[in-house]
Amino acid sequence: MSVAEMLETVKKDYNRYLAFMNGYTSQHVTDPIVIDFFKRDIKYGISNWITDYVEEGSDSSSTRAGRIALFSDPFFEYANDSNFVSMMYPYHLDYYRSWKIEADKIKKEESLIPGAQVLLKEPAGISRDYLLFSYLSAGITKIPVLQAEIPSMKNYFTDPVFYHYLELAADRARHVKVRKTVVSAMQYMSGTKVLSLPDTDLLNFLSNKYPGKVIYLDVYATWCAPCLKEMTFAPALHDKFAGRQIVFVNLCLQSPEKDWIKLLQQKKVPGENYFLNDDNSKLLMGNFNISGFPTYILIDRRGNVKTVNASRPSQPERLEKEIDLLTVKQ
Repeated sequence: MSVAEMLETVKKDYNRYLAFMNGYTSQHVTDPIVIDFFKRDIKYGISNWITDYVEEGSDSSSTRAGRIALFSDPFFEYANDSNFVSMMYPYHLDYYRSWKIEADKIKKEESLIPGAQVLLKEPAGISRDYLLFSYLSAGITKIPVLQAEIPSMKNYFTDPVFYHYLELAADRARHVKVRKTVVSAMQYMSGTKVLSLPDTDLLNFLSNKYPGKVIYLDVYATWCAPCLKEMTFAPALHDKFAGRQIVFVNLCLQSPEKDWIKLLQQKKVPGENYFLNDDNSKLLMGNFNISGFPTYILIDRRGNVKTVNASRPSQPERLEKEIDLLTVKQ
């Protein structure tokens, strides 16, 4: 189905819902503001259903172009700020924004500015401000080192309140809040022996054992293929930071103990190696907002968690910038 055919299908669907709505509102609703809300909410409800639209036989580039054309069609009143009355409209904008950034092949890992400049070409207004805010706030949370770019973006927004909220998002990303987590029976590998620790506050334990050092915490599971792939980059990472005030700690969660021991024996995983059982794994993941594996955490020289979205071992240049910010004298 082509973009034009899909659009016609969408319009027919919209008119069908509209006819049903008119039958209801003619008897029960007279407020034009409420009726206008219904119309917009129906429209963006439909847009949410068609986000996976793919024209048969098209490649990924053509698919993105088709989706952009569909979502920016005048039917959807794209960039009409009145559409914010519907809670579904921001979803419409978020999808559109992701396709635009991907279509321009923006490398978000290096800088957020090129992506923001793409979005600045959109019609000025609150809709564009939202596009920028959602893109930038997600970027600085995922890639903490890019928070340094925020001051240069103050003039990007038509409404300064969006920049204010962006500053707040950056502040939240800089001050990660994790709950105190006392784990029991934490195990660690000492040479070829597995030893157990008594109940301990994980952060206090790590900061006391490695005083004055930045800690790069690799949180993984033995069954996680991406985790194991990233471990192949660990030796080069350790060589790169040799002699620096940083220690590499590996923490295995939600895995059988025997598989953890087997992995360490077979792969010779470098760094300090620890293990938590299932109950303590769940406790830590909840308190540290860990949603999946692998997760990389940076802890500063004072024992404070600075990010739970640190770069991966396969991203050494970006990771070095993040570590440099923490290894300077504090």
